[in-house]
Amino acid sequence: MFAYLWELLERRESRYGDDLMSRLVTDYVATGRLNRATAAANGVILMRAGDETTANMIALGTVALLEHREVFERLGRTDDRAVVANRRRVDALSHSEVERVATEDLTLGGHPIRTGDFLVMNLPVGNWDENFVDHADAFDVERNTRGPLAFGYGVHQCIGQNLARVEMQVAFATLARRLRVCDWPCRPMN
Repeated sequence: MFAYLWELLERRESRYGDDLMSRLVTDYVATGRLNRATAAANGVILMRAGDETTANMIALGTVALLEHREVFERLGRTDDRAVVANRRRVDALSHSEVERVATEDLTLGGHPIRTGDFLVMNLPVGNWDENFVDHADAFDVERNTRGPLAFGYGVHQCIGQNLARVEMQVAFATLARRLRVCDWPCRPMN
């Protein structure tokens, strides 16, 4: 995939289009803000993250919705965005760790962290912290959905988060409108 994106960037240097890779070339590679290798690597990340994580989230969310019939029916009637927001908190899109290097001395949870210390953080665990949310294991679409770490935080946020939100919203709402809701386990429709 890297080789393909490298070649695509090379083609876009002489023939711009109305696409993300053309924008990377004109706004970043041509100005020296990124080299072609970094731009191609960013393209790989965007393609992988935009496919795997959203597909997994839609699968996990569908199971959760089928287990919560009242929420499933509500979503089918209203396209309720709170359903998607709560799924992001409970089933974070990415289950990998985030690695950072401390840029200044600080104390976190009573533990000193020095400039240069290497930190590994598990974002999904932060979404389950009882100091952040009461009854973290509950699928509650009425709860305040501000602050989940599914897409990162601050300057380190997922570049594809808006697309992922729309994809999940459309997928869940469409499923809720089109699937017949039945008692679990569902039996095939006649």
